[in-house]
Amino acid sequence: MRCFLTAVCVIFVLSSCGSCSLDSGPEEGGGYTFVSYNLCNAFDDVSDGTEYAEFDPAGGQWTQADYAKKLAAVGRVIAASASGGPDFAALVEIENDKVLEDLAAGPLHDEEYRWGVTLPTEGSAIRVGFLSRFPVQELRGHTPPSSGFGQRSFLEVVLDVDGEALTVFICHFKAKTEGDAATENSRRLAANTLARRIGEIAADSPGAQILILGDLNENIDEYDRKAGAYATALMPASFAASSASGAADSSAAQSLIPLYVTGEKTESSLAGPVIFYSPWLDDPPHPGSYYYRGAWETIDHTLLSAGLVDEAGLVFEDFLVVRGEFMLSASGAPKKEFSDHLPVLVKLRKH
Repeated sequence: MRCFLTAVCVIFVLSSCGSCSLDSGPEEGGGYTFVSYNLCNAFDDVSDGTEYAEFDPAGGQWTQADYAKKLAAVGRVIAASASGGPDFAALVEIENDKVLEDLAAGPLHDEEYRWGVTLPTEGSAIRVGFLSRFPVQELRGHTPPSSGFGQRSFLEVVLDVDGEALTVFICHFKAKTEGDAATENSRRLAANTLARRIGEIAADSPGAQILILGDLNENIDEYDRKAGAYATALMPASFAASSASGAADSSAAQSLIPLYVTGEKTESSLAGPVIFYSPWLDDPPHPGSYYYRGAWETIDHTLLSAGLVDEAGLVFEDFLVVRGEFMLSASGAPKKEFSDHLPVLVKLRKH
């Protein structure tokens, strides 16, 4: 039975649609694959009045044929990102459940995803969602507070991965459209909401297995790129100690908690702020997933808690930027007919 979830605040309701014979479990080779992909405005062919003008079928610019072409394009990328398709696909910039269901029933039919949901955000034309082969145990939605700009809600999904509980967060932080510094506080507020929720999970379950996926609209080394001019949503793990001690002489020591990141798999999050391992900081296979103004950016993320880089349960195995030749222009940048982002993939293995 394929199940699609309907999220209402922090509650989820199951409904069935169609049939499926797939048993959730590892892909061939014994690993579990998780993809994060910004679809770049995946709108359906129904006029709801909430779309961006250029994607409103009522205006005549966005047609049923355009929608079918978009579904086929992004479906092809998702299916090609892992052998047999990824086990879990975190999707960003998707309009609604219809798009998700049309993907699952259409170009991704052979992948047989059994679970899926999108989470609406009031006032936003786009949202985050997922398709999963793993059973969903819990589902929650969280909306960060606003600071002059709209915020998008993010998903918290607890999966049963071959008997292991894995909490996945799917996020889409505020873009830098109005300027990097001007919008940073919005991303910091989103990171703070996320970090505090993760802190609650870690307090109840030290060593919890947590994975953050999505487009955070922030480079993994954002603080360094800004030469430390201001605190950012993602901060180097070296600042975690001063935050825990209450130091006030650091630009990072603010009331808003960032997401602390490191390229070291040995960092522990059992005491003090939770620290996340980022493959972007540890010999990444490509300089970025988003090509902007002639340079690659690392704004699409797979952040792993210490519980995923230890030697028990689910363990990090590999990270890659999905770069099939068909989705790249002659310069190596993403072809806009698919998306202006490339998917990123993380592979876990049960130890």
